[in-house]
Amino acid sequence: MPELLKYLPHRPPMVLLDEVISINEEKAVCRVKISEKSLFFEQGHVPAWVGLEYIAQTIAAYAGKLSHDKGDAASIGFLLGARRYASEVSRFEDGQVLEIEVFPNYSDGSMGHFKGVIRSGEEVIAEATLTTYQPTPEMLEEMKQRLRNS
Repeated sequence: MPELLKYLPHRPPMVLLDEVISINEEKAVCRVKISEKSLFFEQGHVPAWVGLEYIAQTIAAYAGKLSHDKGDAASIGFLLGARRYASEVSRFEDGQVLEIEVFPNYSDGSMGHFKGVIRSGEEVIAEATLTTYQPTPEMLEEMKQRLRNS
């Protein structure tokens, strides 16, 4: 997980992924093993809707790695929307290893549109398209200032 923490603005216990497999300009791949240590684990499983956050955190790792490679720190981003989250399963089972892959369809540095898939072995068991927004450092500071003043 140490490599993952370099790329994510999240901190435990909100880091849901276990490790980075690979990240490059074309895609990011992360992994999670479902266990009793997994956030949202209950009665031997994690609900499949948590897959949206697995995909979102893989996108965050992708953006964080690209920032890290430029010498910048990982920055907060926002999930604006998810389209067509489809899961072949209702839950992820204890011991199941999931690989989450994200592919940027569009990214201009702030707005992003990503295809995400979750695999168990070779089988795609869930997929979605997510739209994200990563504010510039100046915009983020302005948002923080507005929050402090409200």
